[in-house]
Amino acid sequence: MDQKPKTRALADLANNQEGIVFAALAAKDEGHTRDGKPYYRLTFQDARRRAQAMIWRDSPFYDLCRGEWRVGDFFKMRILYKESEYGPKIEIRQIRKAVESDQRDGFSPNLCRPATPVDPSIYLDELLSLAKERVGKGPLLTLIQRIFKENRPRLLSAPSSRSHHHTVFGGMLQHTVTVTKITIALIDRFKADYPAGAKLFSPPLTVAGAILHEIGKIDQMRGDTLSPTHTLAGELIGYPVLGRDIVRRHAQEAKLPPELQLRLEHILLAHPASPEWGAALGAMSLEAAIVQLADYSDSVFASSLRTIAGDHASGEFTLARGPLGHPLLKDLPPAGNPAGTGGNTNTNNNTGNNQ
Repeated sequence: MDQKPKTRALADLANNQEGIVFAALAAKDEGHTRDGKPYYRLTFQDARRRAQAMIWRDSPFYDLCRGEWRVGDFFKMRILYKESEYGPKIEIRQIRKAVESDQRDGFSPNLCRPATPVDPSIYLDELLSLAKERVGKGPLLTLIQRIFKENRPRLLSAPSSRSHHHTVFGGMLQHTVTVTKITIALIDRFKADYPAGAKLFSPPLTVAGAILHEIGKIDQMRGDTLSPTHTLAGELIGYPVLGRDIVRRHAQEAKLPPELQLRLEHILLAHPASPEWGAALGAMSLEAAIVQLADYSDSVFASSLRTIAGDHASGEFTLARGPLGHPLLKDLPPAGNPAGTGGNTNTNNNTGNNQ
C-alpha cells in the first residue's frame, strides 16, 4: 500500500506531487463535450494558488459534485498536482467537505482565501493584552472581554472592508491593533504636551473606543465567503450602528454605567471621518476625536499602500486615485538626494492636476 502523503498547502505542491490539501471551491462550471458527455470544471483554491479539476459523468464524485458541492465550500482532498500548458491541474483521489475536527490538522478557512500575514488570533490576544494594560479593571474591560469571547470565530474571520483597506480575512483585527496603538501614542503625546487638556478626556474610555471602534464589522461582513462581502444588515444599516447595538447587548451584564456607555457609543458612531465612510454624526468628544484621527491615519495609509501595490503602469504616479482623491507618487528618490531632485524625470505622467 502506498504511504499516505503529508498534508500540505496546495500552493506548495510541486509538479506530479501527491498530497493532502485543504482548499475552497472557487468556481463550478457545468458543460458537455461535443458528443454530449456531461462534466463539471471545478476551480479549487488556497490563499496562494488556484487549480482546476475535471469531474466526468463516470467519476465516483459526479453525483456529489452535482448535488452537494457549492462554490464557497471548503474541502479536504487527496490529490495529484500537475502543471500543464493550460495552467495548474489536480486529479482528485479522495475528497470530502472540511469539518470542525479538521482544525486539529491545521485547517482554517483563512488557509483557502486572502488572509492576514499572521494568524488573526495573535491580533486578538494583543488587543486583550492592551485592554488589560490601558483600560484597566472595571466595566469597560469586562465589556471588551465579553464581546470578544462571545464573537471570537467571527472576529478571527472579519475583513475590515470590501475594497478600501485591510480587505483580507482577519483584516479587521489587524487594523484595530494598529488603530489602538496609534490611539495610545496620541493619548501619551497629548497628556505630555497639554497637561490641562488631559483632564478633559478619559484615556481608558478612549482606548476602549479604539478597541471596539469596528466591532460592528462582525455583523457587517460575511466571514463564510471567499471574498469580502456585506451582509444585508451591513448594507442597509452600516457597521457603526451595528457596533453600537453590540455594545448595548452586553452593557448591562458588564455593569457599564449609562453615561460611560453613552460616551462609548458616541465614539463608535462618530469615529469615521465622514458620512460617506459611515459616520452617523460628527465627533463631539475628545475621545471620539482621538479615535477618529487614529482610524483615519491607518485607513488612509493602508488604502494608499493598496493603491500603489495594485498599480502596474509605468510612470511615477498611480493611474488610480488614492484614498485622498489624487494619484499617488510611487517612486522613492535615490538615497542622499532631496525629494524632487532625483528619480524619473518623465513629464508625461498624469498627476492630480490633469486627471
